[in-house]
Amino acid sequence: MKNNKMGFNLANDNDKYPFAESIILTCLTLVLLAFTTSGTLFLVYYFSDLPLGSEPPALMLAVSVSLGLFISYALVMRLSPSFFTNTFIPQLKSSFFWFLLAAVSGAVYAFIAIWLGQFFTPPSGIESTLEQITRGGLNAQILLFLSVIVLAPIGEEYLFRGVLLSGLSSKFSTFSAISLSSVVFMSFHLLEYYGYWFALVAILILGVLLAVIRLRSRSILAPIICHASYNLIMLTLA
Repeated sequence: MKNNKMGFNLANDNDKYPFAESIILTCLTLVLLAFTTSGTLFLVYYFSDLPLGSEPPALMLAVSVSLGLFISYALVMRLSPSFFTNTFIPQLKSSFFWFLLAAVSGAVYAFIAIWLGQFFTPPSGIESTLEQITRGGLNAQILLFLSVIVLAPIGEEYLFRGVLLSGLSSKFSTFSAISLSSVVFMSFHLLEYYGYWFALVAILILGVLLAVIRLRSRSILAPIICHASYNLIMLTLA
């Protein structure tokens, strides 16, 4: 394992993941998410006789997002059985200290991002998918909550701070692995926040925070908790 100057590294040999496979799985996940989400919406338009280009119902939009997340990340876990068994499951635990610190860190960072966001106006006329869903009924909001607080933190931490960070760490220094995985994590949200550079920078910094927590805690549960805490605050207050 490579030496690093940051004072921490991946926990043991089980954390290692082939570099090429980590890149392939990351790209595959992005393609799957786009395909499953757009495919579900296409079926909605087709069977509901909605004119193309019209805004889909909030509930159907929520279903497409939740299905996309579930199918894509379930398949990634299926395609990386050794990492799932030897790293993800054993590290799906955390000490009380790291559990609490992760939850507080995610919430505090969300409050900071919301406060700073007041000084940066998002592009006018652009409404995010989450904003469209929140205008829907109770069922749409429940699905959104499930997607943002449960599915996204588990799936994204498995991919970005799990498979990808481990793969990059086998090829680059810890600093480079954290930086590159965070940039990819930010790029993953480009379509959602296209044109709003402040939100993208906030997500980039979040990626760094989650990676540091992952490495320092020797746990993958800790960044999941931090991610869920951040999303919860952003969903309810932003």
